[in-house]
Amino acid sequence: MSSFDARDYWDGRLSTTWSVAGTGHQQYSAGYNRWLYRAKRRALRRALRGVPAGAALDVGSGAGWVLRELLSHRWAVAGCDVAPVAVERLRRELPEVDVTLVDAGRDRLPGPDGSVDLVTALDVTYHLVEDTGFDHLLHEVGRVMRPGGTLVASDTFGATDVVPAQHVHFRSADRWRTAAEPAGLTVERLQPYFRRLSRDEQASRLRILPDAWRGAVEFAADVVAPEPSWMHLAVLRAR
Repeated sequence: MSSFDARDYWDGRLSTTWSVAGTGHQQYSAGYNRWLYRAKRRALRRALRGVPAGAALDVGSGAGWVLRELLSHRWAVAGCDVAPVAVERLRRELPEVDVTLVDAGRDRLPGPDGSVDLVTALDVTYHLVEDTGFDHLLHEVGRVMRPGGTLVASDTFGATDVVPAQHVHFRSADRWRTAAEPAGLTVERLQPYFRRLSRDEQASRLRILPDAWRGAVEFAADVVAPEPSWMHLAVLRAR
């Protein structure tokens, strides 16, 4: 079993940095992370294209970026997070949103069976470092979603699992499909999430640039000269 304590980790991280930098890439500045979130917005809107607004649950709400995105598109949204500081602050900042303290790898998700049309888990599932927690979350997503509902989640979906840090466990496309099936979920499609953005800073030839400039260049290059995506956004459907 891992000794990683998600509640302590995220409560400490968000207590120190309550912003997109707190939930974003820790190697980079707030300026770079703002470009990451532009890419996230573009990917999320593409994933939800054609999906009519309804009841949504955001898992791992953090500083509330996804909640605000969904609210701006008329979703009736609820949220949950493992960090007490996130729940406390979001309840103050977004009083219209029901935000619950939940350890997504262990607890039941808020809401009765078949009660939501959409579940979002952006940059969340790979922080469930234990496979038992990952499987539990997908089972809970399948429980709360209505038939035909949509899950949008991010991961590498590569050929193998990769564990680059104690709080990160990227899972393969095969692992996702294996876990999704018994949860009543089907991977419908994968779409690009990050191509150049968000890689380890030593992996880029642009590392000599200041962070915010590098983010701008990588964001633009991903649009005009796309290369294969190293991170993907998956759209899964509830049966």
